[in-house]
Amino acid sequence: MPPNLDIAAARAQDVGARLRVAGIVTAEAGRLGLPPVFAIGDASGGIAVRISDGIVPPARGTAVVLDGVLAAPYGQLELRLVAGGLVVVGPAHVPDAVPIGAAELGEGLEGRLVTIVGTLQGRATRSSSGDLSVEATDLAGMTFRILVDASSGLTVADFSAGQAYHLVGIAGQRASRKGALDGYRIWLRDRDDLEAIVAGTASPSATSPRATSIPISDAIRREGDSVTVEGAVTAGQGLLDVAGRRIVVADPSGAIEVVLPSGMNVRVGDRIRVSGEVGRAWGAPRIAAELVEPGFGGSAVLPLVLDGPPGPAHEWRLVRVSGRVVDVRRLGSTWRAELHVRGERVLIAGLAGAGIASTALVEGRPATIIGIVRRPYPSATDRRFQVIPRGPSDVALGPASGTTDGPDGRPASGSSTRPPHAGDATTAPTDVDLATLAEHVGELVRVGGLVVEPTADGFTLDDATAIATVVLRGEAAAYLGLLEPGDALNAIGVVERRGDGFVVAVDAPSGLIRVGDLGQEILLTAPEEAATTSSEVPTSKVADAAWPGAHFPAVGLLGVLIASLLSLGLTLVRRRRMAFRAALVARERLSELGRDDRSA
Repeated sequence: MPPNLDIAAARAQDVGARLRVAGIVTAEAGRLGLPPVFAIGDASGGIAVRISDGIVPPARGTAVVLDGVLAAPYGQLELRLVAGGLVVVGPAHVPDAVPIGAAELGEGLEGRLVTIVGTLQGRATRSSSGDLSVEATDLAGMTFRILVDASSGLTVADFSAGQAYHLVGIAGQRASRKGALDGYRIWLRDRDDLEAIVAGTASPSATSPRATSIPISDAIRREGDSVTVEGAVTAGQGLLDVAGRRIVVADPSGAIEVVLPSGMNVRVGDRIRVSGEVGRAWGAPRIAAELVEPGFGGSAVLPLVLDGPPGPAHEWRLVRVSGRVVDVRRLGSTWRAELHVRGERVLIAGLAGAGIASTALVEGRPATIIGIVRRPYPSATDRRFQVIPRGPSDVALGPASGTTDGPDGRPASGSSTRPPHAGDATTAPTDVDLATLAEHVGELVRVGGLVVEPTADGFTLDDATAIATVVLRGEAAAYLGLLEPGDALNAIGVVERRGDGFVVAVDAPSGLIRVGDLGQEILLTAPEEAATTSSEVPTSKVADAAWPGAHFPAVGLLGVLIASLLSLGLTLVRRRRMAFRAALVARERLSELGRDDRSA
C-alpha cells in the first residue's frame, strides 16, 4: 500500500495514477457545482475529490485519508475514490485561506481555499440548475468569475452590483477545451464566504483577518512586512526569556517566535491570531506582535517525529525525538545533553525557564524528548540546531537496560532495552513500517502508529507510511472495544496474509503497548476479568449448575441466569473503570504540561 502523500505531491502525479492522500475537508460535497464532489486541503495545496455511490461524504473540517485515481475532467484535477477509499480520521482545523489576486488564479491554486477582494461588475445570474454566477474585478482591476452552488443558501439578492466584498472560496476550473489553461473561477461555499466592505472603511490591512491571515511558512519569508498569522502556542511565556514576552506559535505549515505586547498573557495550547512585523533576532525569524487576538478554534499542533538531528527546516517547530542518552553536562539550572539517534547525535538544551532538573536525563538510558527547535546563537561554536524541552513532562526517561553500551551509544551486542515481546521468549520482534508488511509474512514484528478506527476483530493503524489492520486474538481479544481512534499504540505480532492484504495478528496482551504523550511505552494492564479471584464463583461450577443433573438443586436454572448477569455486569464495570483510568492518565499529562507552563 503506498504512503500518504501531501496534496502538492499528489497533484504532481500523472492522470490515471492511483494514490493515497491525506487532507482536511475545506468544502463539503455539492459546493463545487456537482453533488458528488468535495474539496480537501493541507498546507501544500488543495484538490477536488469525487465520491462513488455508497460513500457518505464527510463534513467540512474533517481530516480524511483518501484512496483513489487521478482524473482531470474539463481541466480540473480531481481524485476519484475507489470503493472503501475514504477513511475519516476526525475533526480538524480547516487550512487558512490563501490571499490572492485575480492574476494568480491558475493551476497552482486549483482546488485550494483562497480569499480575494472583488467588486461586482453586474448582477448575479441564476442558471436552470439554480447555480449563481457573477463577474468581479480585484483591487488591480483584473476580472475574475464567481460561482455559487444552489446548495450554498445564497440568492441573487445577496449580491449587489458595484459593491466590494471580501470573498472566500475554492479555486476551480472548467477549461474551454482539452489542455486549455482557462476557465478558472472561485466557488463560494455559503453566506459566511461573502462579506460586504462598508464604504469609507479601510482597505484590507494587517488587522483584516480575511484578507491577510497567511500560513506561517509564508510569513517567515516576508521579513520587514506586516503580516497576520493564526496558530497554536507551542512554547509559553517564561521559557525563552525572563520577561515572559517571547513565545512560539505554530500552524501546520511552520512555526515562528513571537514577542508579545506588554501585559499579554497566553498559555500553551491557546490558539491566537497575531499581527505584526516580521524581523529576525540572532538570525531566527520573529514577529514583533502589535495585536494578539485569542480564542481562535482549531486542532492542536502535534510534534513532528525526527529520526535524526533537526535543521533549518525545523526551526521553531515542535518535535519529538527518541534515542539513548550518551552525554549530559550541567551548569547550574541549565544543562546540555545528547541523544544517540540512528548513528547521529541530537543536541538537547535544558533552559532554566523549563524547570527541568539537571538529573532528568541519565547517561546510558533511553529517553524521549519533546521540544522546540532553536538555531544556535551566532557566536556559538557548536553550530547544531537544538531541541528545547518546555517542562518536566516533555522528558520521558526509559528504564536502565542492565547492559553495557557500545562506544557509539547503542546497546552492546545481544542487549535490548525494549519491554518483553509477545508470544515468543527467544525471538525479538523486528521494527517495520506498515507499508512493508508484505516483506515480513510469518515474522514477529513491532509496528506503531495512531489507531484510525476499530474493526470487528481489532483496529486499523496508521504509521504515516500506510494504514493496516491489527487483529486481536486469544488473550489479546479482551482489549477489543478499549482502544479509541487517535490512541498512539505499538503492536507486536505475526504478519499474516488476509485476502489481498496483510495484517498483524496479536495473540498476547503484552503485544499491545500504549504510547504516552512523550513517546514512552506503557504496557497495557491485563483486564481484571481475565483473572479468577477466590471471591468469585469458578466458571466451571457455574457451567455445571446450568445443566440438568447438576448437584446444585438449590440454585437451579434461574439462579445460574442471575449469576451470569451479575458476572456480565461486573465485567462491564471493570472495563469502564479501565477506560476511566486511561482517560484520567491522559488528563493528568495535559494538566501537568499546563502547570509546567504556568510555573515557568
